[in-house]
Amino acid sequence: QNEAPLLIWLDRNGLRYDLTTDAALAAKVGPPLSGHSGVIIAGQATWTTPALGAALKHYVTGGGKLLLAGTNSLRRTTRMANGAFDEPSGVSDTDVFGERFQAVRPFTGSITAFTATASLFANTGGQLTGFTSLEPLVGTGPGKLIGHAGPSPNVNAVTQVTLGQGQILRFGLPQWSSRLLGDPAVQTLTRQAWTLLSQ
Repeated sequence: QNEAPLLIWLDRNGLRYDLTTDAALAAKVGPPLSGHSGVIIAGQATWTTPALGAALKHYVTGGGKLLLAGTNSLRRTTRMANGAFDEPSGVSDTDVFGERFQAVRPFTGSITAFTATASLFANTGGQLTGFTSLEPLVGTGPGKLIGHAGPSPNVNAVTQVTLGQGQILRFGLPQWSSRLLGDPAVQTLTRQAWTLLSQ
């Protein structure tokens, strides 16, 4: 429900990617973060080892681009031992990048880009409809918000943040994956995010 729609969409559009998991990255097995211009975290990345969280932050600040395509991600820690995760923490209101969030909440209306000139919203209509819940970004920590969309100017659901030399793109809409294969506006914004990740 979370990861499959994105993989199907990438394949249908002939977009090439390497596939790995959080466990493989934590164990340093398979494709590494380095050498890739962009990384997508598909679905909900519930727990992250401190070392992997630090590696993701280092990747972005060093110039990498990261797309968080799910909500409630990178805000809990865990320990990896003998190939398994244990000792999970409770949820924090900040993620590994220092971005701060509120809990997912319902809303009605449309999602509008209030920074239409931001590169994330280039070549898009600047508006999404049909969503009924969102995860608001309420603080960027050391990052700088350069693009945002939401139901109102002060509620940030879809965001583009610069951190160091890199960027964090985020779709803070739990229904994003389920809408990807059938909603042209969602597909267009996802394609624009892919363009940024590829640069």
